[in-house]
Amino acid sequence: MRRVAFLLPELAGGGAERASATLASTLPQERFKPILLLQHTSPRQYAVADHVEVVELGATSPVAAVLPLRAAIERFRPEVIYSALPHLNALAVVLARTVRPRPHVIVSVHNNTAREYADLRKRWLTVGEPLTYLLADAIVCVSEGLTETLRALRRRDAAKAQVIPNPIDLAEIASSAQRPPDHRWFSGEHRPVVAVGRLVSQKDYPTLLRAFASVTPSHPDARLLILGEGPKEAELKSLVASLGLCDSVEFLGRVADPYSYLGAAACFAQASSYEGFGMAIVEALAAGAPVAATDCQFGPREVLDGGRLGLLSPVGRPDPLAANITRLLEDEELTNRLSREGRLWAARYAPAAVAEQLANLIDSVCQH
Repeated sequence: MRRVAFLLPELAGGGAERASATLASTLPQERFKPILLLQHTSPRQYAVADHVEVVELGATSPVAAVLPLRAAIERFRPEVIYSALPHLNALAVVLARTVRPRPHVIVSVHNNTAREYADLRKRWLTVGEPLTYLLADAIVCVSEGLTETLRALRRRDAAKAQVIPNPIDLAEIASSAQRPPDHRWFSGEHRPVVAVGRLVSQKDYPTLLRAFASVTPSHPDARLLILGEGPKEAELKSLVASLGLCDSVEFLGRVADPYSYLGAAACFAQASSYEGFGMAIVEALAAGAPVAATDCQFGPREVLDGGRLGLLSPVGRPDPLAANITRLLEDEELTNRLSREGRLWAARYAPAAVAEQLANLIDSVCQH
């Protein structure tokens, strides 16, 4: 039985964290013994299966995590370390070389790091990430677009890359999507549009809000619910006021049952300037919500099968996005088709199917 250590920041939030926790819980129990190593000690939003051992390192920073992580590697002697997010990827590949026997390391890439290089606070990635790829035994990219970027930037490491998408708990989503959401706008004559994601620059909520401002004159019954929290909240609320949308837009923060909102939404809208995968879009498809999204790099076009399963618009342009949202509000035949076919398409992201892909990669890495 192979011991596999999943290295994560925490289980309090984040798409990469949720995906890794799901993979750890779903790997075939007869072949693998999963261990979750969490950098932080924090409340847990994501549950894991009972057979998964969870260890909190209690480190408040990557530097503080060095010694407890090395001790955990020596204690559990994993055959493979699977890490998520850049700073933990770097720690994993370096520390793995300080213990014997050396564990294999699979690093995962969940976001468009080529775009993140433009953020001055993340310039360290330009040095740290190539070293990480060089030392890793395999690289998991959650979308084909990310592997293409890796091939362009780090050609010598491209052979290590494999696309394994994030898993989605389809059973939970299907069940939750049937429940009526706890909000007044779903019980009256309103047409709620739902957006899900952190309130950060990457998600480009200003474009979404400006698009929605163009929708409401012809659809005064339309309402926009934004599920998520983040540092841009005050700025976005100010924009809502300046656009005259205070009665039509609400920020709900982190919602315990977002899938009930998606299941009852007139449509799901996303205006991201870039992505790595587009997990919220897959969740919307699984819940039966028609999707209007920007055609950003990377994820939406791939997840929506080239636009067959949702409406795509150019990044940063409110008017085409507004036109697509309006179309979904008006075309019942289209929304019924998208809802039906989206649910079927989402089945490819079922946890068991994705976990089997990772299991095969782990076996392959261990045999070399």
